[in-house]
Amino acid sequence: MMETYKNDNETDNNGWNLLNVIQKKFDCCGYNSYSDWFSSNDTFLILPCACSDEDIKINENFCNMTLSEMGNKTGCEATIKEWINLNILAIVGVGVLLIIIEIFQFSLAFTLLRNIQRMRRVEHI
Repeated sequence: MMETYKNDNETDNNGWNLLNVIQKKFDCCGYNSYSDWFSSNDTFLILPCACSDEDIKINENFCNMTLSEMGNKTGCEATIKEWINLNILAIVGVGVLLIIIEIFQFSLAFTLLRNIQRMRRVEHI
């Protein structure tokens, strides 16, 4: 994963901001674990700053750190799947509520259009 992003760390700020928010919010690092961020020939532990327990500057993407400074050692895949499983009813409920609101808005718009057409017919008579 590091090879994909290490040359791009300043050009895609939206992607990095999203990745940092996810890793901070879910207290995770990498897809499977923190080791996703480095290859076997890396000598230093350079990870996204969001993987650290320390408060860091927002504009930094990668930080040198030791394992003791890193608190988020679990991967984000399992953490996010667990969060989804715990909140699936709320997610589905919000989705259904949005569909109901859209149907209600559509029916109101259709009724309004019909009333406008009736009023135009009455005016022409």
